[in-house]
Amino acid sequence: ATALQRAGLPFCVFEQRNKVGGIWSRTQSPGAFDNPVYDSLSTNLPKEIMAYSDFPFDPSLPSFVRHEDVQEYLEQYAS
Repeated sequence: ATALQRAGLPFCVFEQRNKVGGIWSRTQSPGAFDNPVYDSLSTNLPKEIMAYSDFPFDPSLPSFVRHEDVQEYLEQYAS
């Protein structure tokens, strides 16, 4: 969507849940699948690899971020 927006092309993004983030969003939406994210989950990839090339994670975060950090990152990217 970012590349399309930069190119000035129309687009539409669909999300199954009521907010961005996919499984990283722990908010339950009607009809959504059970969420595999548990309270103490941290990523198994460093943020330096997970980040979008044009939008780095907050440098103050550890390399292996918690699920809340991923959700916040995706919300910031989408806004």
